Amino acid sequence: MIKIGDYVQTTEEYNSLCFISGEVIKDYGNTVVILDDQAETDDNRLEFKKSDLEIINLKDDVKK
Repeated sequence: MIKIGDYVQTTEEYNSLCFISGEVIKDYGNTVVILDDQAETDDNRLEFKKSDLEIINLKDDVKK
């Protein structure tokens, strides 16, 4: 279950060419707002349906 503080990315079904990822900062039930960590502008807040997102385990993404 996705909740505030989770780090998420869009699913392949949402867009298989460009993944969007970031931290969940607001939860509205079926939708959440994330801070897009790759935003190129100051407007880095994006809203998604929870079904279009998956939780990422940051520990697995850290290079040793």
